[in-house]
Amino acid sequence: MLRRFVIIPLITCLTIGTIFLLGGLISLMRIRNVIKIQDRTKTSKLEKLMVRIGLYSILYTVPATFVIGIYFYELRYRATWEENPFCDDCPNLLRSS
Repeated sequence: MLRRFVIIPLITCLTIGTIFLLGGLISLMRIRNVIKIQDRTKTSKLEKLMVRIGLYSILYTVPATFVIGIYFYELRYRATWEENPFCDDCPNLLRSS
């Protein structure tokens, strides 16, 4: 269930978003090159926008990738956690009463 309803949609959305982001950045680079050929002084605002978009995308993509990694970690070890919910060396709060 975790794989079908959580991990796959997150990976799909992150992948599609990254593809669109890269397509947009490539288009902005082409526009910047055309503007540079025509007039070299008018690209500063566009370059500033490109830096902001790139920074935002990195600050969004890195944590989203970590979240997906954490879900894979949970998927891998969940059965072990459910089989042995309490460690032997730890005090068991349910058995102490």
